[in-house]
Amino acid sequence: MDIYNNMGKRIFDIENGDILSFLNNDNFKTTNQIGYVLNELLKVKKEFKDYLESPIPEGTTNFEIYKTIRYYILKISRLRSMCEPNFEIRENIHTPSGVKYVVLRTPWIDDNGDKVRISTNLGPENKIKINGKIPESLIREGKETLIRKIWKQYLNVYSKNDITESQLKELKTKSKDLIGKETNNIEHEIFPSKRFPDRVYKVGPPRRVDAWYYLFVSRPDLFPIVYKKGYIPYNFNGEELYYYYVLLEKLDTKKALMHYDMVDAYFRKNKFPRFEMWIIGIEDGDENLRPIMTKMYKEDPKLFEIFERFYILIDQVYELKPGADLHKYQFGYDKLGNLKCLDL
Repeated sequence: MDIYNNMGKRIFDIENGDILSFLNNDNFKTTNQIGYVLNELLKVKKEFKDYLESPIPEGTTNFEIYKTIRYYILKISRLRSMCEPNFEIRENIHTPSGVKYVVLRTPWIDDNGDKVRISTNLGPENKIKINGKIPESLIREGKETLIRKIWKQYLNVYSKNDITESQLKELKTKSKDLIGKETNNIEHEIFPSKRFPDRVYKVGPPRRVDAWYYLFVSRPDLFPIVYKKGYIPYNFNGEELYYYYVLLEKLDTKKALMHYDMVDAYFRKNKFPRFEMWIIGIEDGDENLRPIMTKMYKEDPKLFEIFERFYILIDQVYELKPGADLHKYQFGYDKLGNLKCLDL
């Protein structure tokens, strides 16, 4: 067990590197765990224990052991967090409109072992509160929504790998082109998933994928849902390197582009600068945008609804990443009709 315990010291700071102690102590505060999540936890803990008690196969490298232990520690930590989800209520102010929204949040553990928040919007404060209080039924419904969200996130992360050997070879071949393109600031390429028509692969160099990956994972309400992340090794001038591939929710970009052009056409018809110029400057909350918003609301309420979707999304993205590189081709709708941002 010494080699496993030594690995434990390096992964998420397991106290004293004691892997078995980590495995056997869930440290639950109550006995009211979510049943199906607890069953999954028990199954994964047994798998991990079986692995620890099995002889190390000849030829196994320390890095392979490290990856396996890290995989189980992260998986178990996520399931423990899901068994007893900690909910918190927060109030967020939507800057452009000044409307205060009530948000329910619960933790999810990212690939670094850090806690990030997954949230659901309960609605505008002035519409949902009764006598100054949020109805318990609404909070209960919000909690059920979040439990379903984090369970779906778990299933998406740990579903079987979608990439077949033939696809991997195809991506490796395609990635050779990416090596040269990186010098021309091409950050990624998109490939369809042959197994899941509603998903796509986004492939790019690690330093660029890491720039957006964890933000996408933490905010599936603003960005495409992340299902899986892996890497494609390749040899470049004798050096073993790799590219990341990320399996993402496929968005309807044609509909988003059509809506974007409708808003842009309205701007130009009314002799306003192009909509994209306002996207670039929206971070500063330019008050010069107010006249066109008021005019659009009165003349074409349906178009204003479309404009507002872009406005709210862009505002939220800039709050998360000031100076994000947004333009007309970086938006898409999910299957539920939610507008999301494709890239940063």
